[in-house]
Amino acid sequence: MRLGFGPQSRLSFYQDYGPEAGLVRLSGPMEVRERAEIKVYGPGCARCEMLERMTFNVPARLDVTADVEKVTDLGKMAEDGVMMTPAPDVNGQLKCGGRLPTEAELAGWIKAADQG
Repeated sequence: MRLGFGPQSRLSFYQDYGPEAGLVRLSGPMEVRERAEIKVYGPGCARCEMLERMTFNVPARLDVTADVEKVTDLGKMAEDGVMMTPAPDVNGQLKCGGRLPTEAELAGWIKAADQG
């Protein structure tokens, strides 16, 4: 049996095999969510590395898809307005500088970016 990818073939497959296989038919379009974009500014000190690890762990715990970028170039940091490191940037907004935020703070910023 050959299956196509059109809506009719998916409906036909569900009607033929769905209930017995435990499949659930979804109605309506799929929700497409933007990814949170997180930049970690820092030259590579211990606090900067810790912030980078947090920016990978917190979104995973929140089940949020995020693109994480580490910026170590001093020229790029100055261009983006970073005066002190470590500095997290969530969706284009610099959140703090010169200190390591708590995981709760970082989670709040990421949740707000995911919902907005």
